[in-house]
Amino acid sequence: HGLAVILGLEVSNVFVGSALVDCYVKFGKTREAKLVLERVEEKDVVLITALIVGYSQNGEDTEAVKAFQSMMVEDVQPNES
Repeated sequence: HGLAVILGLEVSNVFVGSALVDCYVKFGKTREAKLVLERVEEKDVVLITALIVGYSQNGEDTEAVKAFQSMMVEDVQPNES
């Protein structure tokens, strides 16, 4: 993660940001995952969904709903599933 920050990939590359969010939530580090998400310049449905899933898997349902609501505010359209 440190190298991604040094290279500027964390904020400029949504794929790197999504991978970092996914990694953090898998280890129960939802706070860190949210910090990464907040730094990404252009958010997409994959990035935000990774955080929502992480919150849900870690029993943070209220935060999952808040993340979904923020997705609507950011005008990121959810997928149909």
